[in-house]
Amino acid sequence: MSVSVPAFKNACIAPSRTGSSVFLVGVSAAQEGRLEAYSVNLANINTPTASFLGNQTDDTAWSSTAVKACIPYPGNTANANSPFLVQQFGTKSFLTHVYSNGTIEPSSWFNNTGYVSPKLFSLTGAVGVFDWIVAVSNRTSFTTNSPWNALRLNSTGPSLGANLDYILTTYPTGNPLVSVGTYVAASNTPVQGYHVVFDTAGGGVIYQTLNSASLADTDRIMTLSNPVDIDMGGIKLTTNVIPVTMVGVGYLLDQASDGSTALYSITPSTSNKLTRVALTGNVPPFSPSMVATAMNANIVLYGSSSSSGISAVFNIFDTVSKGWNGPGLVAPPPPPSSSAAPGPSTTAKPGQNNSDSKSSTGAIIGGIAGAAVFIALVAFLLIRHRRKKNQTPPPAPSKEEGITQQQNYVQPQQEQQLQQQYNGQFYVPGKDFPSPQQQTSPQLFQAQSQPGHSPNQGYNYTPPTLTAVHQGQGQPQIFRPQSELHSQGGYSQASYSPSAGAVSPQTPYTPTTVVASPQYHHQNQAQYQGYAP
Repeated sequence: MSVSVPAFKNACIAPSRTGSSVFLVGVSAAQEGRLEAYSVNLANINTPTASFLGNQTDDTAWSSTAVKACIPYPGNTANANSPFLVQQFGTKSFLTHVYSNGTIEPSSWFNNTGYVSPKLFSLTGAVGVFDWIVAVSNRTSFTTNSPWNALRLNSTGPSLGANLDYILTTYPTGNPLVSVGTYVAASNTPVQGYHVVFDTAGGGVIYQTLNSASLADTDRIMTLSNPVDIDMGGIKLTTNVIPVTMVGVGYLLDQASDGSTALYSITPSTSNKLTRVALTGNVPPFSPSMVATAMNANIVLYGSSSSSGISAVFNIFDTVSKGWNGPGLVAPPPPPSSSAAPGPSTTAKPGQNNSDSKSSTGAIIGGIAGAAVFIALVAFLLIRHRRKKNQTPPPAPSKEEGITQQQNYVQPQQEQQLQQQYNGQFYVPGKDFPSPQQQTSPQLFQAQSQPGHSPNQGYNYTPPTLTAVHQGQGQPQIFRPQSELHSQGGYSQASYSPSAGAVSPQTPYTPTTVVASPQYHHQNQAQYQGYAP
């Protein structure tokens, strides 16, 4: 049964396997605590239709004011009913799985850890039933002194099969603006991907990720390595930027100067350059409340601001044709010039009167000539003033003044000569003044002898000998350092919330087959030996 597409604030969307519809998840402000899931058919982007899938009511978990992210499991192609993750951010950092048949797992959370924003929650690996995420949490680990950590999500494990690890070997900036991940779609070991972080200072760094599927407690979930600076190409991102992961390409949707949507891309496996995507046709107006996802070769947008609040509008960008489709598109701004602004041209356009060009040229030449005359006049007056000043003889000093000046000069003459030597010049005394007594080369640190005392020996400084001390620090062990299970800054596993259970779909949707809870498959470590690094 089709229903109107709901207009959620702080919703999230995820792609479906059909390639023509998306999943929409949100909480209505009129029904706080009720998480709802819909399937939205985008075959006609101007008039999409929605089908209700299911809901879960948990007043302690779900909020309409908390932003959310929907993360698919793109590597889990063997399971037709593969779920997608719903992660809520802020003080209520709960997560759950939503299935295409309408089943929603009970909410879970990580003890003492929450996540701050979907803009800093990046998919950097996807193989089989696993996803790997690099994210910024709301706590700083005392072990790493960084809020960055890694998540491994399991689409089939009990309690979401999720693990958290604070150890990354390398930690991105403490002032991130936005991050976007990419991944290598292959079942290689360790699983590879990239984590691209942009900072608030206008720069960024690309990290290579190596992700472990081993279930052993002594293995690290992820390492970051080989940092490379991003070539921003003069692009300045705003705080409203929206990241989108499309396998090996990271996209950023941002607000252009005229309020429309600008699109940037980066392919970290081949280039460190952030580029602006050249668009064909009109573009959607930008709204900070929009959410986005990648579906095949398309970027899907949901939500736009209106005078009455949030409107349920979908737009699609085709990365092949470089064009947008959907309602409410506006003309894009001209692309920014990469070179300096050209000067005034004197070439007449076709059909233009050449007299206009000649008049413009004459005005320019006249202006230049006038400026030259003005500069010459100023220079003449300045030179004349200096000559008059130099021709005025100074008053002759009295005999006593002359003696005082001469004595004052002889006394500091040695100090002035040393200063002249430091500046790379040697001072030659004038003929009207007596030459100083000839001196030998200066003796550094040599004390002067005094009457009645024996000469002091010259002071010779001998620097202390520094002895290198071996710290005993070996090379870092990737994936296999000391286990930190059950300790602060180590592993943590998501816990079920006892307040709610899996809820079957409710009216108006009546599924033909209702699965009360997802079918979990308990795996042992031996079954994952192929992933071990």
